[in-house]
Amino acid sequence: MDTMDDEFALEQFGVDSVDGVYKQVRQYLESSAESTHKNDIYSALEDYLLENCTVDMPADYRSDVIEAIRANFIDRYCSGDESQMETVLSSYGYTEESIEQEWSDSVESSIRLELIVKAIAEKEDIQIDDTEFEDYVSTIVSSGGFGDADTLYSNYGYGDSVYGKNQIRVIYLAGLVLDKLAETAEVTENAVEETTESVESTESTDSTEE
Repeated sequence: MDTMDDEFALEQFGVDSVDGVYKQVRQYLESSAESTHKNDIYSALEDYLLENCTVDMPADYRSDVIEAIRANFIDRYCSGDESQMETVLSSYGYTEESIEQEWSDSVESSIRLELIVKAIAEKEDIQIDDTEFEDYVSTIVSSGGFGDADTLYSNYGYGDSVYGKNQIRVIYLAGLVLDKLAETAEVTENAVEETTESVESTESTDSTEE
């Protein structure tokens, strides 16, 4: 940076001066820090909701999702041949029992968060604007290289585009709900460990707590 001049700044960074480069870098770092901070808060909110809210899990929902994950795994990684599953899993350090337990734990948390988010959205009258949702989907398709929305939905739905679209809507709705909660949550930062947040209870979660 010491040898950088205005000409280099223009050619490499598209700004007129070295000061412009420093400003650009500073803005990038500030934006990155803000994004990281926001993600930390939202992650803490999700953890709080999962730890403190109770929901009634539909009897077959978890098993149906796990079965869809299993079928998708066999199709993608075992060339559709279930008999290869043990060998393929072994190469990744898994057994069928361990991977199914991991799937089960992940699916349970995902479903619980989905049901909690929907309950809060209903109470707070938080609704998805279809135009904004389509823009959100287009952004994911473009940045993720999915080609089109159906491919994105199929990817998130373990081969089922209808279920996948529903999951994308849930993710989008969760963002809206977390935005709302972040406005009212009391967030404290640990002075010793950076970006450690604790989130206190908010009135919005009362409807899902016993």
